[in-house]
Amino acid sequence: MVLDKSLLSPNLSRAVYFEKKSRYETSYQIEVYADMFQAHALVNPVGQKGKANKKKLKGFSNESRHRMIEFLAKVVDVPDLFVTLTYSDDVVKNWQFKVREHMELFRKQLEYHYPDIRAVWRLELVTRKSGSFYGQFCPHWHLLVWLPKDTPQSRKDKILEGNGQLWRNAWHNITHSTDDNHLAKYGCQVTECKSRKHAYSYCSKYLAKTEFETMEAGRRWGRIGQFDTEPEISTEITQRQYVHLKRLLNAYLKAEALKRFKNQKIIIPYAPLPLAHFQQFWRYFKRMTISKGSTVFGLGFISQDAPIDAQTIYKMIKHARDLSLDDDKTMSLNAVRSDKRFVNSEA
Repeated sequence: MVLDKSLLSPNLSRAVYFEKKSRYETSYQIEVYADMFQAHALVNPVGQKGKANKKKLKGFSNESRHRMIEFLAKVVDVPDLFVTLTYSDDVVKNWQFKVREHMELFRKQLEYHYPDIRAVWRLELVTRKSGSFYGQFCPHWHLLVWLPKDTPQSRKDKILEGNGQLWRNAWHNITHSTDDNHLAKYGCQVTECKSRKHAYSYCSKYLAKTEFETMEAGRRWGRIGQFDTEPEISTEITQRQYVHLKRLLNAYLKAEALKRFKNQKIIIPYAPLPLAHFQQFWRYFKRMTISKGSTVFGLGFISQDAPIDAQTIYKMIKHARDLSLDDDKTMSLNAVRSDKRFVNSEA
């Protein structure tokens, strides 16, 4: 995407007149990960830190779900396996006392046999659809597993054999189940992850699925092993520059949509807007709390849908800084008064 001023539509290249910069104006930390663009608002000198939440964890909150999706968007490499662990009826009756212990034992066995293995687990409570506990909330586990990079294909095939019979034997022994079907069929299911898109589909269907139960069952997701989640790009910009950068990103996403779905060339699909529109946009950001920022999933340097390379985002940031400098230039009173839709507070 070309970010030259001469090629932008008028509303992106014309000067925007903001109010005088406040002494305590918020700055933003811009970070670009594998599949996510994120802007964190940095706490200013008058900001207050929030109190720690000491309440017992109930259900799978929207905040916890968002944190899990953010973490997965930071991971560069694609998982190798999808794993589902379930319980038989004879074990479910005591699950509230043993469920964490079972996962801890399963984790230890994985790390013993596969050093450097990594995984993201998710504890889900769903209503039982069969058996003696029909209609009651019962637990099962979902895992995204990253095998060590030096794992030979033959060993991976051994894990996948019989839909995960090797790991099903281990899980059956851990839970001390007496159900033969649990060992032979449904105790553990292991399938192969084919692509990043396939991983997103599994995540949205199982890991990130919203729940309606509010039982006290502790944390609902976590990770095993060490992940590299360092951002590809990390820089700090002012609030005015962030306003311009967000407009450029919106234009980029719309242009990518036009290119993919309408088979058109990349154009900035914006019509000229009055200056009052951008003044209102600026005031909206001023009303946001200090902890706010923005997160755009599917916009990273290896994203499946709209990958954005480092050179492009650097150009966007540079262009946003240039536009911010234009904001500070002194304009003649005649030019300001000619637009009755805008009242310059700096005049």
